[in-house]
Order: sequence, then C-alpha cells, then structure tokens
Amino acid sequence: MPGSALADRAAVTSLLPNNEGAMVDASAVAKLMGAVEVQVAIVAAPTVASRLALLGVIAGEDSAAALIGIDGKPPKPYQVGSTVTDGLVLSAVSPRRAQLAASVDAPPVLTLDMPTLKDAAAARATPPKR
Repeated sequence: MPGSALADRAAVTSLLPNNEGAMVDASAVAKLMGAVEVQVAIVAAPTVASRLALLGVIAGEDSAAALIGIDGKPPKPYQVGSTVTDGLVLSAVSPRRAQLAASVDAPPVLTLDMPTLKDAAAARATPPKR
C-alpha cells in the first residue's frame, strides 16, 4: 500500500537495528522527511526552422540571395555562401525556396519556403491582437 500510513511505518521499521538487511523504501523515507513531489514542465526550445521566415528570393546569373527574417525581426538579405544563423549558411536559392546547410557544398539541413500568396493575404487580413 504505497503512500499509506502502513507503508510509512514499514519504512521506519526497516530502519530500526533489529531489521538489519531489510530493504528500505526510499520514496517512503523521503516523504517522512518532508519531501514533496514536484512537477517539472520541460519547455522545448524553438527550432531553427520556426525562427526563420523566407520573405523573398533574388536569383541572377552571377549571384543569388534570399531575404530572411530571424526571430520576427525585419528581414535581411543573405547571399549564397553567407552565414544566416547557428552555423548555417545559405547554400542554394530557387524560386520561392532557400536551402541552408553547414557549408555551401554540404547537403541541405533546412529548406525555407516562401508563404503562398493565399497565406500572405490571410496574414494581412487578420486583425492584430490586442
């Protein structure tokens, strides 16, 4: 009967000298000493993908760049090969898409897509929260 007075008495009894070698219920002893259970909420850190927003792409014959906002801040232009965040560089740009990797030659670890025109219009039509 864990958590009952009988279990608590058994834990104390097992600590007495005449019960050498008896098993001790550590949780019962902790309760007797005033320990309380604590619920801990683990909050996940935001992922890199959730922190980034692709707002535009510029692709020319000689160079390519992407307009990327980080953590809700105004977007900045990044050229292919430049570091965007957290050790990730802009490795490739295509229409409405940007890929990030550890280096320009490495396989992409993150792909950012521009919002569709429908999604962008819905975001503008949503009234601001007060």
